[in-house]
Amino acid sequence: MDTAGTDSEKLKSQIKAIEQKRTNLIDLYTSGDITRDEFSAARAKCENEIAELQSVIDSIDKQREMIEKQQELVAEITEAMNELINGVEYEDDFYKEILDKMVVNDKDHIDVYLNLLPLKWSYTVAKSVNCPQGKSLKKSAGP
Repeated sequence: MDTAGTDSEKLKSQIKAIEQKRTNLIDLYTSGDITRDEFSAARAKCENEIAELQSVIDSIDKQREMIEKQQELVAEITEAMNELINGVEYEDDFYKEILDKMVVNDKDHIDVYLNLLPLKWSYTVAKSVNCPQGKSLKKSAGP
């Protein structure tokens, strides 16, 4: 569930309410119900509240964008890892850049460590006799 989107919408509606309040202040000032000093103070308060809310909205938007980019990166890394494990060949320079080390724990378990990532990708050899070539390894949950 995207709670950041709903939070952002709530904040935008709060901004609209404050803008309406600011418009009402103009009416109060022009009708003489409040003094110029009261009007200026109330208007400044409204402007500050709007600026704060807009700052929070901008922060939420940046965070949402960063999360989306992070999810895309994880998907791309997962795809590259699956290709690596399933035997897709790249240039040696690619492997040198992405691969930190591979640890073969036993004949059925392989741990893969990538450069710049604190995660370990663990793979287990499937136990199926009729497993098609290139599909012999499956990703298991790693810490």
